Amino acid sequence: MKPTQAENRRRVPRGHHQICLWAMTIIEFTSMRKGSAALVKARPNQAWWIVASLLTGAMVSLSLPALSASEGAKRDDLDALYLDLHAHPELAFQERRTADLLADRVAALGFEVTRHVGRTGFVALLRNGPGPVVMLRTELDALPLEEKTGAPFASVARGKSADGDDVPVAHACGHDLHMTAWYGTAMRMAAERKDWKGTLMMVGQPAEETFGGAHAMLDDGLFTRFPRPDYALSVHDEPSLAAGVFGFHPGFFRSASDEITVVMHGRGGHGAKPYTTVDPVVMAARAVVGLQTIVARETDPFSPVVVTVGSIHGGSAANIIPDEVKMLLSVRSFDPKSRERTLAAIRTTTQPPRHGWPRRSVAPLAQNTWSKCRQK
Repeated sequence: MKPTQAENRRRVPRGHHQICLWAMTIIEFTSMRKGSAALVKARPNQAWWIVASLLTGAMVSLSLPALSASEGAKRDDLDALYLDLHAHPELAFQERRTADLLADRVAALGFEVTRHVGRTGFVALLRNGPGPVVMLRTELDALPLEEKTGAPFASVARGKSADGDDVPVAHACGHDLHMTAWYGTAMRMAAERKDWKGTLMMVGQPAEETFGGAHAMLDDGLFTRFPRPDYALSVHDEPSLAAGVFGFHPGFFRSASDEITVVMHGRGGHGAKPYTTVDPVVMAARAVVGLQTIVARETDPFSPVVVTVGSIHGGSAANIIPDEVKMLLSVRSFDPKSRERTLAAIRTTTQPPRHGWPRRSVAPLAQNTWSKCRQK
């Protein structure tokens, strides 16, 4: 017999329950037009009401304890949506089921839906007379990793990576929660349209984890085929906040992110005769240690940077020295100068000495994603 949603909630470990169902939303508020301040001043009841309602809608969609009967029914629907999304994650540019599920739901609320924007993304518009255009965006994709929560609704999904490998798939970055809050906001705004004027632009962005989705949507005319927003809001869950707490942070909040691949090119051979080889495993090991000094000894602590080596692959047997080793790096930064300095230091650290080592290549996995970090 299938457990009820209430039973599911009781069976979920407390930490997972708070992080995935009850963690409050962080809203980043960004003005997208120079004239937006004048627009707000001219139409305070329109511009600010729609923004405030979006914030409140996201809160309600995450289910505060005391709700009316009708709001309780909405909470149950949102819980069911969350459980469905969590159990059926999809990788970047493969989010067809996810996109259709959300697009169908907002279409039923009266939104004009355009699908396949940026491949698997979509845009939904609710036009409600003259007024500002406010955009609320959610991510659609999940991560290539195995969920080990033991929750009854845990993902057992599998997918194909960009390299064609069969991999487990899970929502481990909160996108399932983001999509649920996003839809809860759409429900509230559609139900209370008599109280506001303007256009609500709801965006489902694919491939956020690989950085390609935003570029794909922009290249597909996100701000030319559709109204250009006066305001844009993005949401992110925050497990460090207690349940029932709404967080707001002025200025920089989330960092820029770059992913880099570094290939160490050596000269392979037999493990019993390392002196006849140029060992890329040793070069990679030396580079990993050297990369940590970029943060520890070359970076101003008041302009923080993170350099993480998340993957190292090389070789196929214990007694064979390989020809190359591949490392995957993640770099986080808050300002352009620190970012450029860090990327240059990574290139220097992973280059061979003037004499003795063969060449190495350093190539970006994707275009830089400085646009992910909001700038003043």
